[in-house]
Amino acid sequence: TGQFMKTAVAVILANAASFLLPYSVLVFNQVYPNFEDALNAGPNYIVGFGFVMLTLLIEIPIVYNLLKKHVDSKKKLLWSIIGSNIVTTAMVAVIERIVTDGYWV
Repeated sequence: TGQFMKTAVAVILANAASFLLPYSVLVFNQVYPNFEDALNAGPNYIVGFGFVMLTLLIEIPIVYNLLKKHVDSKKKLLWSIIGSNIVTTAMVAVIERIVTDGYWV
C-alpha cells in the first residue's frame, strides 16, 4: 500500500499541475477575470494537441523522476506515463466538450 500511495500521489500532483497550468495562465495574466470565464473562452476548446504536449512536458519529468527507482523497467514506466497522459487528456477533452460551449480548432 505504501508504494501504491506514492504512485497515486505522484500522478495526482503531476496531473493537477499540468491540467491547471493553462487555465491558471489565462486567469493570472488577466486574460479572463475568473476561472469560469477561462473555461467558457472561445469558441474554441483549450484541450487539444498543444494541451497533450504540455501535459507530457510537465508530467513525464515529475512522475518519471519520482517513480524510476521503484520500477524494474524504466522504458515501460516512460511509455505508461505517455499512454496514461494521452488517455486522461482525451477524457478531459470529452468532459470539456460536455461542460462548455465551443469547438476544436
